[in-house]
Amino acid sequence: MAMNKRFEKVFDELNFSQVEFAEIVGTKQSIVSRMLSGKVKVSIPAMQILYNKYQINLNWLICGSGNMYAREYNSNELVLNEPRLDYGLQIGSEGWKEALNAKDELIEMQKNEIKRLKEKCGEINI
Repeated sequence: MAMNKRFEKVFDELNFSQVEFAEIVGTKQSIVSRMLSGKVKVSIPAMQILYNKYQINLNWLICGSGNMYAREYNSNELVLNEPRLDYGLQIGSEGWKEALNAKDELIEMQKNEIKRLKEKCGEINI
C-alpha cells in the first residue's frame, strides 16, 4: 500500500475532513488534498502532529511496517505509549517547564527519525 493510501486510512480512522486537518497542520486544504492523492509526500509537520497528537506509528505511515497506532517505543520502530509533550498534565507545572525545554530537541529527534525511515524505505524527498 502506498504512503498516500495509508495517510487516507488515517483520515478515515480519525474521521478528519481535509479542511479540519489543514487547520490542525497550519496549511491549505489543497495541500492536504495533494498529500491524499499522492501528488506530494505527507509533510513533516503533518507527520509530527499524527505522531504526537494521534499516536500514529510513523514506521507504518512511511514504510507500511507494523500497526497504524503506536503501542510502545523502541529504537527500531518510531512508536510511543503517550504523547511526549502532554506529560506535563500528569506531573504538574514543573513538567510543563521541562516539556517546553525539551520540545525543540524532540522535534529534531522526530525529523531525524522520519529521515532515517524514509531512507530505509527508499522514499527520500525531504
